[in-house]
Amino acid sequence: MATLAERYTFPHEDTDTCSQCLKTFPFELFLIERNGRVSKMAYCTLCFQRIQTTGQKRCKDCGRTQPLKNFAASPSSSDEHRHSCYGCAGKSSAPSTKSEGAKVVVDRATKNSIYRKYGYYWSKPKRNDGWVLLDRRGYPVNHPDRLWMNIQINPEKYEEDGKKARIAAIQVCQKLVQEGCIILDVETTGAGGEYEEMVEITLMDAASGTVLFSSLVSCKEQIAQEATEKSGITNEMVADAPTFPEMWKHVSPLLANKRVAAFNANFDVRILGEEAQLFKLAIPQYFPHCLMRLYMAIVTEGRYNLDTACTHFGIESPSHRSTQDCESTRQLLIKMSQVED
Repeated sequence: MATLAERYTFPHEDTDTCSQCLKTFPFELFLIERNGRVSKMAYCTLCFQRIQTTGQKRCKDCGRTQPLKNFAASPSSSDEHRHSCYGCAGKSSAPSTKSEGAKVVVDRATKNSIYRKYGYYWSKPKRNDGWVLLDRRGYPVNHPDRLWMNIQINPEKYEEDGKKARIAAIQVCQKLVQEGCIILDVETTGAGGEYEEMVEITLMDAASGTVLFSSLVSCKEQIAQEATEKSGITNEMVADAPTFPEMWKHVSPLLANKRVAAFNANFDVRILGEEAQLFKLAIPQYFPHCLMRLYMAIVTEGRYNLDTACTHFGIESPSHRSTQDCESTRQLLIKMSQVED
């Protein structure tokens, strides 16, 4: 009697990858006979038996194992359900109850936690831009869904990349401590106005903790209430403060040709650059290092703001005034440089 493989006459590769266990097997292990006809499944026969036994399958998009009721019906599929769950397929027939509807949110949170684990994070490089998924170097990921599938298919590769990134991050922190750098922090008007203006800046020597420069900075925009609640800085406090050009003549020489560490360096560097360009002032060459991304490589779980990082290392929470934030950031740098490989 002819085998299933001999009776399957359609073009095929010699091997295929199971959509459930993500392992590669000879194509014979994907064949099934139904109603006298041999067809090829998206998953191996072992996973098919498991689905039949447990009533659960893995969504090909989000990677979560869920009950079959979370998948739309599909008579042509071997298990009579689609391979994408309701949340990923975006079906109008998705569950509408709070308990089941919440799974879409959980899916997103789960996916983001996996991104976070492997060094990817969502950011808004500019205030008016949309959210962008960035890698651990701060470069945008053009196809997040493709990245997600690659992580599911080959997590070992990303685990290994993460281990290498952790070692490299610790070494960068050690170098910054040993060779010296400047800690930078700026406070702004927040996102309420036409653009964000600087309202305070501090530069601190990382080795000694000496404040090299610190000043409030006057602004034209109204400081957002959220920013005032965070830092305590009001428009009245900065009314008689130096303007950005007056402040810049002191700060610019301090930055020139220096290694500069900031927690979220993209933000601080952007604010400095936008303000300097607004006033048509020259920007000196300096070498920024983002301690947030270094922290994310060393500590691969949880949130990645300065408060969380300080709490993780037992540092007093920052007050969100620039001098205190600089000191918290300085202590964070020292702590990260002391982490064992």
